[in-house]
Amino acid sequence: MLKHRTEAVISDLVDAAYGGQAGHSGRRKRHVLRHALYALVRLAKVEQLLEMRLDAERATGGMVSVAQRRHTKALLRKIGMDVHADQARLEQDWAAARATRVAGEAAAVPKGQPCADIENDCGNS
Repeated sequence: MLKHRTEAVISDLVDAAYGGQAGHSGRRKRHVLRHALYALVRLAKVEQLLEMRLDAERATGGMVSVAQRRHTKALLRKIGMDVHADQARLEQDWAAARATRVAGEAAAVPKGQPCADIENDCGNS
């Protein structure tokens, strides 16, 4: 009597492959195929359990080792340093461009005339 659905499916597959063959050779082929299919089912179960464990570890964060955390922190620190350096460089460039523009426009605009493009940056009220 078949206990599990897997056994029924394996039995049907063996019958479909070697159902009509009689004799020693037919029994041997049926036996080999049946055990190969059982091994395949066991392997699939192990792989499924492994995937479930890995998914659970990923969800809980348990898979991250100390070395991986340290490496990630170092990368984030480097990215942060690069961002701060770029921000400082942009602020310097912006200040230099603003000073150059204000100096150029102040020289071009006569005293007492308001600046057309810049609000309150010419020193005029």
